[in-house]
Amino acid sequence: MNRVRRQTRATRERQAQEGLHTLLDQEFAWAETFTEGEDDLLLDLPGADSLGLLRVISRAQKEFSVTFDDDELFDLRTVGDLRALVAGKLRSGP
Repeated sequence: MNRVRRQTRATRERQAQEGLHTLLDQEFAWAETFTEGEDDLLLDLPGADSLGLLRVISRAQKEFSVTFDDDELFDLRTVGDLRALVAGKLRSGP
């Protein structure tokens, strides 16, 4: 049973990572011409601005059924930070 839960959780996390890429790609109109890296600063992504990032975060909350606290959002700097935040929420979720 635990193995199944771990596999399900790992699958959800992998899907979330792919989903985050899709959200960023759609919001910033990369048309699959750019792939973000873990260390890329969110505000340095091509086409990114603070309003666009807020839309990505809002869509991520809906897409993955998670909620972010304001303090967590203030700590986000890189793509890796955002991925880790989502993954952590999925791990601690239902």
